[in-house]
Formats: sequence, structure tokens, C-alpha cells
Amino acid sequence: MRRQMLSLTAALAAAASLALPTAAADAAPSPAVADVPVVVPASSPDVLHLGRWDRSAAASTTVSSGSRMILRFTGAHIALLLDQSGITLPPQVYAAIDGAPPVLVSANSNRIDLTPAALPAGAHELVLAVKDVDEGGNRWNPPLRSALRVTGFEIDPGATSTPSPAPTGPRIEFLGDSITQGVRALNTQPGVTGSDATKGFAWLTGNAFGGNFRQVGFGAQGLTRPGNGNVPVVSASLTSNYRGSPIDPTYVPDAVVINQGANDALANTNPTTFRTAYEAYLRQVRALWPNAWIFAMRPFGGHMAASVAAAVPAVGDPRIVYVDTTGWVPRLQTTDDLHPSVVGHQNAARRLVKVIERRTGWQAADIDRARAGLLALGGPRGFEGSGAVTWQAGQNVSAAAPGTPAYEGSTALQVTSAAAPLGEWRTIDLTARAHLSTKAQEIFAFVRPVPARALDVRLRVVRGGRVYESAVSALPNLAAFIPWNRVAVAVLGQGRVTDVSVSVRAAGGTSTTPGLVSFVVDDLGWTDTATALTSIPVPG
Repeated sequence: MRRQMLSLTAALAAAASLALPTAAADAAPSPAVADVPVVVPASSPDVLHLGRWDRSAAASTTVSSGSRMILRFTGAHIALLLDQSGITLPPQVYAAIDGAPPVLVSANSNRIDLTPAALPAGAHELVLAVKDVDEGGNRWNPPLRSALRVTGFEIDPGATSTPSPAPTGPRIEFLGDSITQGVRALNTQPGVTGSDATKGFAWLTGNAFGGNFRQVGFGAQGLTRPGNGNVPVVSASLTSNYRGSPIDPTYVPDAVVINQGANDALANTNPTTFRTAYEAYLRQVRALWPNAWIFAMRPFGGHMAASVAAAVPAVGDPRIVYVDTTGWVPRLQTTDDLHPSVVGHQNAARRLVKVIERRTGWQAADIDRARAGLLALGGPRGFEGSGAVTWQAGQNVSAAAPGTPAYEGSTALQVTSAAAPLGEWRTIDLTARAHLSTKAQEIFAFVRPVPARALDVRLRVVRGGRVYESAVSALPNLAAFIPWNRVAVAVLGQGRVTDVSVSVRAAGGTSTTPGLVSFVVDDLGWTDTATALTSIPVPG
């Protein structure tokens, strides 16, 4: 029977067939060791590694978002032991114990207590999942600056650990760029804050087939261009965890999913050059894993789609499948016109699962279809967009604080006058235009700086008398290839939204250099799935 995915650990728990040790195994320790915590090293056979890990006696290291560890243990406490020396951009990880909701942890110290409240006596299971390894730091050439380096786990004196059985589902290798990594899945904030591998299509698809997968995504990487963090082109990174660390040769995938081409297109690579490189890459993957199904995905944004579609039949391999993703991730299901949002990843994963099932005959768990709705403000093309209504002098716009001048109706928001110095917020009230679903769990707005420049943007929503504000999102000057940024805020419960506004200020907010700030709000929208990390409830 097909089943619905419920949590971070659901698929892995379902795949495990051995029973947890009983409470009787938590025997009383001898007096000699009664006060000495037990350390289970990361190299212990009791620690199950999933994903790409460099494993040594001293530590297990990963630079891949979505990598996991599972440990079964007894006792009431467990702490994560790390060696993060030299790491300047620490990753974020999720820790889930006994199927409870995962707790977000920043790997910025060498010992992290995962049980501030004692667990009940007996046996437990910890699932550690890498939410994101920051793509901005060096994560390829040792000494690494972006990585997770686990030395072990500390459990109670006298407590024990037991092996965690590996998932029994088909082995799937996901190879891709920032989209496969989960970059900007949550929101537009840079680094680990806005990124989440566990919300990505690769994670969802892999878990639907039983959790026996490796998720390998490197931001900005392509077939003809290197990635961020000193990561080389895909052909040079295929067989390494990072430079000098070969991948585990005993993990032989039954299927390989490739999602590449967006960054080559953004770098203006010649389509013929790209096609030649893509054919070579398919042959390289086939030589490495002769019996695997290979699923070559059209990039969600359609980048290099014709080249990918032509390369697959040119190789002439019946077990290499072109996956046409046209329409899988519409704009409202992205965070910035490029990277899928949580909803976009969920709906893409549902479609990918169906493709893999039809070709392989494997059976997968169901993935819920997430809903998203878009409200065009002021016309079919959006508020302030081409063909839409434009601002009128003073309309819907207020100053940051009572007593300061409102927007005076010029073509840009003037924030550098004596009355409105640079750094002061200016707000446009969208409440009269926003008729959003009572089932919305997240409200978002597509915002674009005009002209392209760095702005701070804040979205404010009121529901049920409670105010929610997005964290300040700096819109970078990326208009050449990412013209829009989706600023989002998660809202609790259900009910009518009574206030929506967007505020802007010049990024940084301290200089007195004259200048203008202008922005476009193209659309408002909502999803029935909250990302949980995009809002800050305002006290009162």
C-alpha cells in the first residue's frame, strides 16, 4: 500500500526492519564508569552514513547538503560532537529524535546538546540531516571553510548504541546545481538561512523511494563552468566528495538523476558546446555505473532544454531517459524566478516520482500536492508591471513613522531628502488589493528593484490581530539573470488576512549619499505550506 510521507524520518524509519533495543538494554553502569559519558565515534559501525561522506578515524566530513547520519542509542541524553576548526561559514543541520519534529541546529561549536530536556528511559533513534552547507565558502579544496565535520556523539554513562539498518529501497544518486542543493528553497536570504536540502525535490523523491539516496548539488556549477566554493565543473566533481576524497565505491546507484544546464545558460555558453559536454557527461556517468537508469532532466526554467533533449538520443542508450519538466515549476512556485520554493520542490518531486515509477516499476510513497495561488494586483499582469496600473501621487504609500512625509508621487521613492534620510523605510500598503485565501500558510510578494540595485525589503502581514514580518531580505543586484525576488512570510493558523504591506529602504541604511529608491511589486500570492523559517512574529 502506498503511504504518505509524514516527517523527516518517516521514510527511513519505514525502511528499517530491525527492532529498536528494549529498555532492558539500558543496564545500570558499573560504579567505575558511572559518571563518564560514553562517546560513540563517527567511525563506529553503529553510525549509519547516508549521502556523500569522507570517513576517517578522526571524523566524518561532508560538503553536501542533504547528507544524513542515523544512530540508535539508549539513555536520556545525546550531544553532537564536531571539529569545526577552520570552518568560517558553519552549516545548519536538523536533529530529529524518535520521529519528533526536527530541531534546527547551527554547527558553530564543537559540542551541541541535542537533548536539553531529558528523554524517557529506553531506546531512541537520532536522525541528523544537513539542512545546508553554505555554497559561498570554500568547500572543495582543503582546508575547507564550508563543511560539517562530525567526530562522534556523546551519550549517558553506561548507555549503549546499536547499528541502524540501512534503507532497503533503490539507491538513487542526484547530481545537480543549487536547485538540487536546495538553495533559496525557503526564501531569498543568502547562505544557509534561505536554503534547505530537506525541502528539495531530490530529498523528497529519494525519501519517497525509501531513503537510500545521495543528494549532490553545488551552487553555480555547470558542465562548462565551475561552481561556488571552488567546486569544479561536473565532470571533475563526479567521483569526489571534495578534492582528495574519493566517493564510496560500494555505493552503486540503481538510478542517477541529473539536473544541469541552468548555470551554463546563465553564463551564455554556446548551446552546441553545451550539448557536446552533456553527451560526454552522460557517457561518463554510464561508464561509472554501467547498470543504472539515468534520468536527464530538462532544467526547470527551460535553460538548455533543446540541448539536453538532443543529447539523450544522441548517446543511444535505452536506459537513459529524457525527463521533460515543462510546466513543472511555474513562476509563482519559485522564490526568485529561478529557484523552486518549498511548494515548487514538492510538486516537482511528485512528477519526478511518477516518471521514475513508470520506467523502473519501483513503488514510491505518496507526496502531498502543495497548493499555491497568485493574486494579480491591479490587473492581469500585476501591480506596477507592464500594462498594469501605476502608482498615483500618495496612493497607498506611507512614511516609516508618523509625522514624516508620505510618498510624494515621484517616479521613485525619495529617501535621501532632509526629511527622509537614506536608511529610512518607505511602505506601500497593499491591503485593499489583497484578497488572499483563508487557508494560506505563507504570504509572498514578488519584488523587483528599479533600477537594479541592492535594497532591503520587508513584508508585513496581519492575521487575527497578530502581526508577522519577514526577516529583512536584501535584494541583490542580480537583475541580469534573476530579476525578481520573492519575499515571504509564514503566518500561523487560518483566517482572513487584514493587512499586507511591503517596505523598502536602501541596503545598508547608514550612508547619507544622495540617491533614489524605487521598487516594483508585481504580484502577491500564497501557499498552503509554510516554510517555518521565513517569519518573525512581532511582539504584541
